Amino acid sequence: MKSRSIALKLALVAAYGVVVYRAGAQELPAGAEPLWQVDAVAPAGGTDLTSVNAKPMGPWGFDLAGMDRDVKPGDDFAEYANGAWMKRTQIPPDRARFGAFDALRELSDLRVRTLLEEIRRDAATLPAEASPEAADRVKLAGLFASFLDQAEADRKDAAPIRPTLAAIKAIATPHDMAVFMGQSQGALAAGGSIANVAVSADEKDSDYNTLYLHQAGLGLPDREYYLNPVYAKQKQRYQQYVEQ
Repeated sequence: MKSRSIALKLALVAAYGVVVYRAGAQELPAGAEPLWQVDAVAPAGGTDLTSVNAKPMGPWGFDLAGMDRDVKPGDDFAEYANGAWMKRTQIPPDRARFGAFDALRELSDLRVRTLLEEIRRDAATLPAEASPEAADRVKLAGLFASFLDQAEADRKDAAPIRPTLAAIKAIATPHDMAVFMGQSQGALAAGGSIANVAVSADEKDSDYNTLYLHQAGLGLPDREYYLNPVYAKQKQRYQQYVEQ
């Protein structure tokens, strides 16, 4: 079981070395297969995609051209598996990181938006006696339209979250805080509080699942950014960002 777990971890490390390619943005090395290909280059200030077309990557989903074979795998397996890809891949200016999973999220978001816009456009012409599926499409169209209604959002302002803000202001003891954190798990828009609880494979024995409690809810990487004077500038800029 342990050897299989180690092999899986190595495969996951290697899997990060995939090509994210934008047509016209860069030339692929000989033999490389794009994970997917979009029809237009993203704007200089961001990473917005313009096409939902995807091209599968290679016959088995791994970019061999992304490997750096000058590195011995026993010295640095991540560099061996991903070195060439990391050297030729630039992080977009609007991101702190960018890789295969970020690009997959972009593509998925674009496809969902395209589908919703199509549903919204067609929902107005549905017959009065519609099928259950058509009725669901009308509901989705209404939900999407409400999400885009900026005027209504401005009118309501903070009203929808006032009950939550009131609950936060009412916290007076550590016990109150613990109760609120438990109630907020999965309930708040951010999906948690200053402590997150999750079940995952046990890090010491993958035959078992374990309940993990870990720190969450911090905007800066860790407590040193809040307390260490070395990071005073970062903390000040973060406070300015939160106040916006």
